[in-house]
Amino acid sequence: MEQNPPNVVESDEETASATGSELSPGSGTRTQRLLYEQRYWEERARLLLELEQLRQGTHPEYLKVEKRLQDELDDRLQQNEIERDRALAAIERDCMMEHAASEVEYEEKVAELVANAIAALEHERKAIEHEYATMEVGGCADGGGAMTQTARWKLRSRVNETPTPEQHRKPMVRQLKFLLEEDEIVDDLGVILANTPGDGERGTNEDGE
Repeated sequence: MEQNPPNVVESDEETASATGSELSPGSGTRTQRLLYEQRYWEERARLLLELEQLRQGTHPEYLKVEKRLQDELDDRLQQNEIERDRALAAIERDCMMEHAASEVEYEEKVAELVANAIAALEHERKAIEHEYATMEVGGCADGGGAMTQTARWKLRSRVNETPTPEQHRKPMVRQLKFLLEEDEIVDDLGVILANTPGDGERGTNEDGE
């Protein structure tokens, strides 16, 4: 019992084509070659057209990809602008807040310095007024009496007190020296010497007594 080989299907069309090829040998091969050649030229023309479109930038696929990339670029640029504007707004807001805080701190420092200066001047004024008032009170209470007491202390002398060199000084001579001229001093000395007795006269007077 004979079996047909697998995957082999016979039909009336195959039988008819086989019959036609048998009737006209070589005609099928020539037709297929013409079809292949026509397909080649069509494919070649299509590829050349696409190549020219690529060179000119008008290829549909190229334009599609370019549009997609351009849309992505526009979206990214827009997002970058939004982020930039947001960052600039935040920086400007922080700068304004920092500037306001600096102005407040400056005003506080100036007010503190002015207050410290006023307090220092007020303290100094009170100290001067207190010192002046103390001097006035001391002068009114002890001024005349203290000076008189001091003068009295200088005039008094103690018993058996050795006189100091200052007590033997003759202030009048110094005053005469400054008040009289040299000629007047010489004249006065002459008068004093003339009125003063000599040693002989002094001895005679002593013997007579």
